[in-house]
Amino acid sequence: MPTAVAHILITIILIDIFRDYFLPKHHLKKFPRWMVLVGGVVGLLPDVDLPFTWLYDAVFGSQLGFHGGITHTYLIPAVILAVAWLMHFLKKEKVTLLLCLIFFGYALHITLDFFILGGSYQPFMPFSDFTLPQTLFTQDHMFGLDAILLIAWLFYEEFKHKIKDYI
Repeated sequence: MPTAVAHILITIILIDIFRDYFLPKHHLKKFPRWMVLVGGVVGLLPDVDLPFTWLYDAVFGSQLGFHGGITHTYLIPAVILAVAWLMHFLKKEKVTLLLCLIFFGYALHITLDFFILGGSYQPFMPFSDFTLPQTLFTQDHMFGLDAILLIAWLFYEEFKHKIKDYI
């Protein structure tokens, strides 16, 4: 699986590109830059079960490890998207946007893990036990990915947003 940093950076980069190039300029006030960060941090939500796995294994001396179960299915992002849709009809714009960012970050995390770890994840559980027969990428492909992404993102931010002006 990608590192935590890679999960955050990939999500931030994609949301930032969407905000900068696909969102009409008159909507930028409704989509402030801090929301890009929120979307990136939410990219770690599916791994919320890791500390519980570590605790369980430490207390019971097992290597059971239940990471990657229900928290790594598209069921949770589907529920989040349904609530966002409801908030949209209730005219709660900011809540709708935040829920859409949570949906995107959560679903992207699952998708990244699914394509990198392949057969060990069942993203459509409990409705299907479909898995990829093999991984598309290996852990070796992930070596240094977070450093490459960070450098690329910093260059993008410098040229697009002039981050040196904030220093």
